[in-house]
Amino acid sequence: MAGALRAGGMILGALPASGTEETLERYLDAGIVSLLVPSDLAADPERLRTLACKAREGARARGLPPVLFALGGARDLCGAPELPGFPHPLGLAASGDKALALKAGRLLAQRLRACGVDLIFAPRFDLASDPKRALGILELFGEDPERSAAMALAYARGLASGGVLPCGACFPGCGFLATEGRQGPPLVPFPFERLSSVESRPFARAVKARLPAILVGRVLVPALEPERVPAARSARVIEGRLRRDLGFTGLCIGAKLDDDPAGVARAAVLGALAGADMTVAAEPHAAITAAAALERALEAGELPAPRVAVALARRERLVAQREGLRAAERSRIVPGLEALSLRAALRAATVFRAAKARGKRAFAAKAKGAAGPRAREFPLSALPRLVLVALPPSHDPDTGAVPAVLEALSRELPAAQLVPIAADPGLAEGEALVRLAGEVGGPALALTYDAHRHPRQESLVHLLEESVAEVAVIAMRDPYDAAFFPRAAARAAVYGFAPAQMRAAVALVRGDIAGRGVCPVSVLGLEV
Repeated sequence: MAGALRAGGMILGALPASGTEETLERYLDAGIVSLLVPSDLAADPERLRTLACKAREGARARGLPPVLFALGGARDLCGAPELPGFPHPLGLAASGDKALALKAGRLLAQRLRACGVDLIFAPRFDLASDPKRALGILELFGEDPERSAAMALAYARGLASGGVLPCGACFPGCGFLATEGRQGPPLVPFPFERLSSVESRPFARAVKARLPAILVGRVLVPALEPERVPAARSARVIEGRLRRDLGFTGLCIGAKLDDDPAGVARAAVLGALAGADMTVAAEPHAAITAAAALERALEAGELPAPRVAVALARRERLVAQREGLRAAERSRIVPGLEALSLRAALRAATVFRAAKARGKRAFAAKAKGAAGPRAREFPLSALPRLVLVALPPSHDPDTGAVPAVLEALSRELPAAQLVPIAADPGLAEGEALVRLAGEVGGPALALTYDAHRHPRQESLVHLLEESVAEVAVIAMRDPYDAAFFPRAAARAAVYGFAPAQMRAAVALVRGDIAGRGVCPVSVLGLEV
């Protein structure tokens, strides 16, 4: 039996952006037929499609099982893919529209399916309970377990209906991790009662809905595993909590093992023994080393052949399920990306505090779709004459959207003076802003980009508040920015840095729409 099994098939090997074809050949030679590509490659659909075809042809030529082609995030391979123009999960959650979340998932899946993608690490079932989360919270659906689970499941159904398998991340709930001053894996610090009733609750709903795959985090969870064993290689977490207690029967994937304290080879074997059907390896050397370690463990009898057989059988079922999705997929009418993104942005736009109408011009949205008691107006005494827009840092994926964002703002507010600044601006930018504010006057609009992470950006907005009589602040990404500007005439959030979000922001300011969105996270000192 051992001779017929390829334990290397239990590794999900990440393909690098450069040297991709050579790495692919090495993976196939090592028996690695589950491949993970960063979402950066999705910017070139033709290359991604060619790569997927080459992988499948190479596997057939070697007599290997069918390839499973997965897509991960740009900055976090075990995260949701970041693709330009698509509405972020947090914005979809703010809209409260499950049908919109389903359509967004379906449209994304249809585009990825055409490129040969079988599975993506989405949706995230983690809760947005940490304002200091390193990658921000836009890829999460909020902090309320029930609401975020409902929206995430709608998104997952959309992915499946579009022909791509969803993989929920990141069990047992990694929305809040203790990392400061720690060595080794991060820690999920909550007691069992909190973990089961809050953090893991969305996963329980996902299991009940028969989600096909779940990613298990490489984190320490003392409430489930009292030993210092990361969840991704803990039998108590995988076979105990996930499979026995929650009843999960799908494919279990362990998060990337490259930095595991046990070392790559040992972490792969221990993960397989604990119940992980596949484990992610981010670097090619780590993937090949891990695959070889699994083969040796199988040959030596340390890794039982039935365990490998069960894992590969689950993988085969997932591949068969993928084929079933594609066979059942029918032509559906789905809005184009631009239309869907704009609709989502307009529905999600959230007003935290509305200014009282001042002067002769008050922009009331009553006649233009102010829907229900939750809708709030965002009036200024006049259209802004000065628009301050913070741009993403140079290493951020949003940098590619800068020209389109600035063009959209110029088109929507042609009479306003547009002032782009760096996310972390310098002293010279502050001095120039003060001079310009004196010349142009107000009202002014500040579009912030994670100002809660950039104190100098926050200070620059405060300087603008000192320079003109009336300033409105709209957070483009994480809504936490709104808490930092209590003197603003009005505060809002639009959940993204793209032309659709800019159009939504201007629509709020003009009074074309009212703030219908409900912020999915708590913002200090503010209620929606």
